[in-house]
This record gives sequence, structure tokens and C-alpha cells, in this order.
Amino acid sequence: MRHDFLNHLQVISGYLQLNKKERAGEYIRDVTHNLQRLSKVVHLKVPEMAAAFLLGEEMAAGAEARTVYNVQSDLEGCLVPGAVAGQALHDCLFHVFRFIDRERETENPCLMIDIYQKGENCGCTLKFTVSPNYEEMVAPLAKINAALAEYRGQLSCTVARESRACTVEMVLPRTVD
Repeated sequence: MRHDFLNHLQVISGYLQLNKKERAGEYIRDVTHNLQRLSKVVHLKVPEMAAAFLLGEEMAAGAEARTVYNVQSDLEGCLVPGAVAGQALHDCLFHVFRFIDRERETENPCLMIDIYQKGENCGCTLKFTVSPNYEEMVAPLAKINAALAEYRGQLSCTVARESRACTVEMVLPRTVD
């Protein structure tokens, strides 16, 4: 994060030195928008999951994909240990970006991420268009599901065959207030 911040300052400084004030302003707006977009993710009550989402941003950049977050919960009360939930999410995102369809989309592929709380559970839903070889994703996701099952968590994956619309859902038990 510190490296990114210093890099942003260098870019802004460069634009200003080149007397490109409009471009510096655009860059500042872009950086600010990205920080606002990720601010709710950074404040999740399970820091390991927040870290996994931030690492997922790096994976998205590597896959030339974009992410859109809908954060409706801070995951407070999650009963799955943070290290287990964070590792499961990281591994899941790794496979999502490995199998996200880069051919079908006209612009960068998109991963829609919903973070929610429903009754006795909390979790996240990942929606994206999957590549034609998506069957190869089944075994790694089954291993993640097995790790979560030890703590009554669950990972499921559904794919609509024709559209290849994929939904991966991680359900985690939580304490109820």
C-alpha cells in the first residue's frame, strides 16, 4: 500500500511538472474513486478476508479484469477462523481469475462481488462469465469447500451452460445478535 501511495504521488508530481494540471486532476479523481470503492472492503471485521479481497485486486489487474463490489455486511460475527476464511477466499479468487472468460467480453471481464449477511450466515457471492474449460475449476473449489465444511461453512458453484454465467458462493456461519 505504501508503495502504491508513493507511486501515485510520483505520477501526480510528474503531471504537474509537465504542466498537465488537467491530467493530474483526472488521475487524482481516478485514484480517489478507487480508494472509495475499496474502503468498505478494507473495513471488514475479518481482516484476513479484507486482505484476500485486496490481493484479489492484484489478481484482477493481472487478468485484465475489473471488480465491482456491493458490500452489505462487514462480516462481523463470522464463526469461521479468519485464517481459514481468508485463505479460502484467496484460493477461490485465484481460481475465479484463472477461469474468468477473457474472450467473450467486449471490454475487460467483470467480477461482481456481493458481501452479505442473511440470518445465521454471512458470506460473499462472486458472479462472472466463466471460460469454456470451467470444469477444471470444480476440483479446486471442492477442496476449498472441504476446508470450510470443517467450520460449517460452504462453497458452491453454479454455471448456466449456454451463457456460462457462473456464481460462486461462500457461506459462513455467524453469531446472531
